[in-house]
Amino acid sequence: MTISEGPTVWPVSRVVLLLCSPTGGTHPKTPAACQALTVVNGDVKKLTGKLGGVCPTNYMPVTVSSSGTWNGIPVSSSQTYSNDCVKDSVLGVIGDF
Repeated sequence: MTISEGPTVWPVSRVVLLLCSPTGGTHPKTPAACQALTVVNGDVKKLTGKLGGVCPTNYMPVTVSSSGTWNGIPVSSSQTYSNDCVKDSVLGVIGDF
């Protein structure tokens, strides 16, 4: 997974490797992130985030990109959020790196 400051995937500002079967990689919260991915069958785009969260409306975009396999099936995602709070609200522990 990568995080870029801005509306594009480049330049990358943060990178982690998340492995879920078996768990490993460089993600700081691997077990919790893998559990969250299990709930959505590895599809980051299906994450719904926290209900009732309040974020500022300032526009400081961050783009999160991921690619890999889930149970042998290729998965990928790229999404730009209006700011870190919105990213954290949607991705939760998965984007917490």
